[in-house]
Amino acid sequence: MTRDAAAPARTLPDLVLVADEDEHAILILDATSGALKGKQKLNGRPSQLLVLENGQLAVTLRDEAKVVMYGVATPGAAPRADTHAIELREEYTLHTSTEPLALALSPASLGPQQLFVASGHGRTLE
Repeated sequence: MTRDAAAPARTLPDLVLVADEDEHAILILDATSGALKGKQKLNGRPSQLLVLENGQLAVTLRDEAKVVMYGVATPGAAPRADTHAIELREEYTLHTSTEPLALALSPASLGPQQLFVASGHGRTLE
């Protein structure tokens, strides 16, 4: 699967991303303090996360047979005490074989990077 991103997205410095299958969410934590900086609810169970060189986040939704690509957004106004400072915005979706489990990128030295998706039940590498 090849997809070039023309404009770099905001990167994710000093953050830890956690796929929470039980809550159908991605948790965004401060790497130093462990404080919750954001929580992105999803329509499926996230399995694996991969941050691309351009700052996009690839997320496998294994029960939906999809890889969803997210960009990072910071709310324009100062966050209220009951909100978080980091948000993810869905940019596009890649449909995959059944049960996408693993993500990998081709080496940048080989030209434009390609995203590879390995599917469990579908037994494919796309």
